[in-house]
Formats: sequence, structure tokens, C-alpha cells
Amino acid sequence: MSTDAAHSDPTPSSRADSGQDVGRDPFTPVARTAADILAIMPHTLGQWPKRSAVLLTSTDSEPGPCLRVDLPEERVLADELTLLEWIAELCRLLEHDPVGDRLYLALFTDGSSLDGRQCEQVVDAVGEAAALSGHSIAGCWEVGPRQWFDLEDSEPRIGRDVQEIRSSAVWTALVVTGSTVDEPAPTRSVRAEPERSELRVEDCRGLVREFQRRWSLRRGAAGPGAAQCLHRDVGPQVADSLEAWQRLLDERSPGTAAERASALDSAAQAQLLVCLADPLGSDALAVSVLTGQHGRALRAWWQLQAMVHGSSHGEDFGWMIEVLKGRWDGTPDWERVEQCEGVLELLLDLLHGAAEAGPGSPAGADAEAWLWVATAHLERFRARGTRATQWLELAAEAVPEHLGVARLRALGTQHPLPSWAGDPQRSWHRRS
Repeated sequence: MSTDAAHSDPTPSSRADSGQDVGRDPFTPVARTAADILAIMPHTLGQWPKRSAVLLTSTDSEPGPCLRVDLPEERVLADELTLLEWIAELCRLLEHDPVGDRLYLALFTDGSSLDGRQCEQVVDAVGEAAALSGHSIAGCWEVGPRQWFDLEDSEPRIGRDVQEIRSSAVWTALVVTGSTVDEPAPTRSVRAEPERSELRVEDCRGLVREFQRRWSLRRGAAGPGAAQCLHRDVGPQVADSLEAWQRLLDERSPGTAAERASALDSAAQAQLLVCLADPLGSDALAVSVLTGQHGRALRAWWQLQAMVHGSSHGEDFGWMIEVLKGRWDGTPDWERVEQCEGVLELLLDLLHGAAEAGPGSPAGADAEAWLWVATAHLERFRARGTRATQWLELAAEAVPEHLGVARLRALGTQHPLPSWAGDPQRSWHRRS
């Protein structure tokens, strides 16, 4: 089940039929209609969903977390046991919201409407998951590219123009605050990249050459044999790479971390790739970036190395595992996450520039795959499972059966939503 979750930034009453709220700031948008409620969903997720069931939980006065899951396929709806498993997983996701007592359901389609029986099955399944998790369905709609329908209306249902959602009071208020809604399916071809003219071919090739030299010391890092890279002699190189990331992200000179990274020579840029191309080093970097606790992440890395060679795990390692599972009670450093993502994009651009200039290499493909895995790590921390899945698909395209892809997919399946996703003070909020 591909999953996205985010917490609503706006503070409208989620009661579509509510009257004037006493004591509320008159300039705060209030969701008074179904179109207003539907407007909250894509703005909270940062994208207009397709073939998705979107659930917005709420209390009597405040919207809560917004959850997006793939619509169940026909084979799921046709098999009672498989459908029960889908309901159980959705229930587990809804239990991450212990405050809300109701939810609003929207079935976003990609142009082909669901037939009446499919709609009824999905609504009933969501209703069962809602009841098991302590929620009740307060409204449900089907939203297509051009029209939307209230599923509680009797047949034949009257279609309403989707423009009603895009011109609603809440949508307008969110746009004024700087919120935007992306197209739902980013791909490699439309990913934001700097102009190619800004990247010199020699810089691109230099990065690959330098990484090739380091990668050759650690054969087995690519593909299904990646576990072979867990040798004591790679420890210092990975630790040095983690330290290089720390210096880059902590530097207070003008500009972004990506701009500072672009000014580094090829050797220094390749050094950033070293920890990413190690399964445990990639985990340590992701945790270091999210938490801002570099020293503790580095200690966890060394404790993990010691475990590979027979030692028992330490406290810092246990902490790192809890962060990776999404069970950390701290506040994520979202600015640091964004800065790291910018550097990852720069390194991907350099690798793509080298590939366009000539034949690729196994080392370059491995580096690209690990960069996509690292980007997916950050999207998973943001509770944007759809984006994480898309980046993992690109990693698998670069290196089939890549270990990093399998590991992160397993982690996402076992722990789909981080604990902070349901907390408005700690969750990631889309910025314009």
C-alpha cells in the first residue's frame, strides 16, 4: 500500500455546515462546504492525487492529519481475505491519529469513474477501518479530473465542476498563503534540474572518476551482493564521508548547501557519495540529517560496525533504529532535510551529465541508485510514500535488485508512517 500523510496547515473548522465560530480570527479560512473540505486535501498533500483514497481526519473544530493510499485494485476488492488485510493496514494507519473522531473520504480517480459496486466496496472498507480505529465517516466524495460527486447522494448523482474546489474560499486562502499543488506523478524527465549549461562535462566526468576510484575498494556495494561491503576497512572512509556532509550542511557561508557543494572539486564531491553507497552509512546520514544529531548518528554507525564483527549493540545504535522506524519523539530539522536534498539533486545532475557525455559505468549506476535511495529516505521521513516509491523505482532502474531499494521498501512496509506525521508541530509542511 503506497501511502502519503501530512498534517493540515490551515485551521479551519472541518464542519461543512458550521455557522460562525465564536472567538475565531475572522481572517482564518473556515471550511463551510464540501468543496472547502476537498480543497484542504491536495494542499495538505502538496499534490492532486490520482487513483487514491484520501482521508482527512478531524475533531469537531479542527482538521487533523491527511492520509493518501492507493485505491485497492480489483483483485483486492474481489478477494475477501485480501480486502480484510487492506482494511487492517488502513486501520493501523488511522490509529496514528489518536485525537480525531471523524474523517472525510475522497476517492480521487484518473478519469475513469469507479462503478457503483467498486465505490460501495471502497467506502464500506474505509468505513470499517474507520470504526475499528475510533473514527466515523462524516462525508465521502468521488473526485475526477473534471467533475466530483457526493457519494451520499442517491442515484443518479449530480456531477459538480472541479473548478468549485479550485475556486473555493479555503483553496483561495491557501494559495494566498503560498501553498501550491503539484502534478501527481513526478518522473525523471520533469524533475527540477539546473540548466545543463551550468554543469561542465569535465566536472561530471571528474566526479565519476573519483567515485570509481573509491568504489573499486568496496566491490559488492551494487546490486544484490551489497552486503559484501560490510568490512572493517571501509569504516574510516564512510566516517570521513559523514563528517564531510556535516561540515557542508553546518557551514554558515552565504548560499545553499548545494551551491557550496557545486564549488567543491571532484574529489570532495565524490567523498560525499562514499557514505551513501554503503547501506549502513546511508542510514546514518539520513538519521543525522533528520535529527541534526550528527555526533550520535556517527557513534551509532561505529557501534553498528562493531556489531558486524561480533560486538553487542549500543544505546546510540538502538536510537538510530527507532528514528528509522519513525518512532523518534524529537522534532525533525526540515530545513536541514531540504538542504541535503538540494545536494543530492546536484550530485544526480552531475552523474546524469557524465552519462549523457559518454558510456556509463557500474560505479556511476551504483552511485545514482544510492542517491535515489537517499532521496526516498527523506520523502519517507516527510510521510510522502508515493514520492518515495517513485524514487525507489528509479533506483531499481539504475541497478536492478539493488539492496538499498529492498531495504527501504521493507522499512516502509513495516513502518509506513513516522510518529511525527500526525503532530502539527513536528510534521513536514509543504512550503512554496
